[in-house]
Amino acid sequence: MARSIKIPIFNERVGFMKRLVAVFVLVGMLSSSKAWAEEGRVIAGPGVKKSISKNLLEQKRVKLGYFSEDVPAVLSQTDVRLYKKMFRMQRNLQRSQVAGLVPQLQNRELMGHLIAERLLHPNTKAPYADLKKWLDRYGDHSMAPTIYDLAKKRQPHSDKYGPKKPPMVLASVAKYSDPDEELSKEVVQNTRKRQALLRKLKKYRQKEYYSKSIIQLSKSETKDLLGEDTWAEVTLRLARSILNYGDYKRPERLARMVINHTQFRRSEALWVAGFSNYKLGDYERSASFLRRLSYSVPRNSKYFAKAAFWAGKAYDNMNRDSMSRVFYSLASQDSDSFYGQIAAEKAGRKRYWAWGAPSISTKDKQFLFNDPLVRRVIALAQIGEHGLAQDELRLIHSRVPYDMDMSLLALASQLNLPNIQMSLARNLKEQSMVYYGGLYPEPKAWEPRGGYEVDKALIHAVMRQESAFKPDVKSRAGARGLMQVMPNTAKFVRRQQNRPVYSRSALYNPSVNMSLGQDYLKYLMGKLDGNVVQVIASYNAGPGNVSKWLEKNIGNEDPLLFIESIPFTETRKYVKHVLSNLWMYQDRYGSKDAGLSVLAQNNWPVYEGYGTAVSMNQK
Repeated sequence: MARSIKIPIFNERVGFMKRLVAVFVLVGMLSSSKAWAEEGRVIAGPGVKKSISKNLLEQKRVKLGYFSEDVPAVLSQTDVRLYKKMFRMQRNLQRSQVAGLVPQLQNRELMGHLIAERLLHPNTKAPYADLKKWLDRYGDHSMAPTIYDLAKKRQPHSDKYGPKKPPMVLASVAKYSDPDEELSKEVVQNTRKRQALLRKLKKYRQKEYYSKSIIQLSKSETKDLLGEDTWAEVTLRLARSILNYGDYKRPERLARMVINHTQFRRSEALWVAGFSNYKLGDYERSASFLRRLSYSVPRNSKYFAKAAFWAGKAYDNMNRDSMSRVFYSLASQDSDSFYGQIAAEKAGRKRYWAWGAPSISTKDKQFLFNDPLVRRVIALAQIGEHGLAQDELRLIHSRVPYDMDMSLLALASQLNLPNIQMSLARNLKEQSMVYYGGLYPEPKAWEPRGGYEVDKALIHAVMRQESAFKPDVKSRAGARGLMQVMPNTAKFVRRQQNRPVYSRSALYNPSVNMSLGQDYLKYLMGKLDGNVVQVIASYNAGPGNVSKWLEKNIGNEDPLLFIESIPFTETRKYVKHVLSNLWMYQDRYGSKDAGLSVLAQNNWPVYEGYGTAVSMNQK
């Protein structure tokens, strides 16, 4: 076994004055652009060995809390404590204190990240020279594109060459596309006349001039000008608007126009026709369209389980039990989807999920544990910077073969990087290797301040849908962090509690964000009597909109009909995804998913209490 190596920061012969000078230089390096020329000399320092080991596998393996024995440590426990302290200080703009601690570090592999914390701090305007020199040294880091964009904005006219552009990388480790995405698109010249027609049709739809819209879309010249794909898209968007308006006959007519006149978006058209007829009470005709749809799409299509399930419901309404069982069984084949899980419950099928994770293969360890990027990932995970670790590991997909996905999933699982686990598990699922522990990862590294006060499965179900476990994500609307908390919502929650309001940047802190999201869920549960469907819908669309939908009676007698009749497309999808996530997490954590059986019986599932031991009942 290789012996552990202690790295002296300064030679014993270096006197006190030289040490003091070195510290002052470090202060300048971390807080002023003038010191960048000295950075290499100062960081190395006299007597410092340039590398700990050529082979990480030779280092002593250390069990790091909940890390697996498969993952060797990159940082010593001393460095872990130092880096945690330094990152905290850097975020509080205590730069001189950070510089004073640098000489104590044995391992400098996270210096790029540490300096980037200063350059990207919201209360700092980093000089162009600092940004440029950071890119020269750390251009392979995950935040390099952000720093490059910032440097380009601040590039002076005197610099003809500009900053070094970082290598192009994809934003995700996912390697497969949506099965419902059209593989071929029409290339249509976007003329001014075409743009004007699209604007007119949009105006008609928004002002509810539905008859004018239908007349315009029925003209052959409209389809020729727009192109078949765009024509079908606009026609079905109109059909959905009319359906939300409460008119169920005209949407079916529009859907049949698409079915009969183009190959584009036929799946969506069949769904609109089937659901419109269901709302009209014509269950025979509804079942005909939905049956046709379920047989025409692949099993991993978003329409497969949905169409088969609603075909089963249509047959239920006709008291044709044998046919309903056939289609419920068919829908249950998409086992972890929203409708697949309800269909399995209605068909009386037991659901079994294997929650184990793969292990890192022996042949992959040599490659992974000697890769500088993986070393940074492990080091970041060691100091609790799991968000940064996820960003780093996301870069590796472009240079590893497909057959390494399983080992990468094992690594991400052992380092508690849930976003990467999800992406890699989806890749493996496309290869018929299903790891539910990766598809529905447990974010062990994060929890609300003060612990869980609401069902942990619900918190994680919301996080999975809201941010896919990326703590730094921000929506176009301004929602932030793991549970996508809006600043105004955060302000409302804190004022309800008579507590100080958090800054917007604090919403990216995982524990703060989860606490606010949890508190808002508690508020909604109290307001909506624990009705889990309405709570989830309100979290996305706001309780005011949910109240309006209930007043319009869009499906109050049947919670599934209510969900599928939600006017907002985003909220409609959101509720189904969060509920299916919830049932999967409840199974993973060993809690009862009584809400699933309640919903399968066409009843509203309701939380009886708001603590971690809540159960569900029907309303």
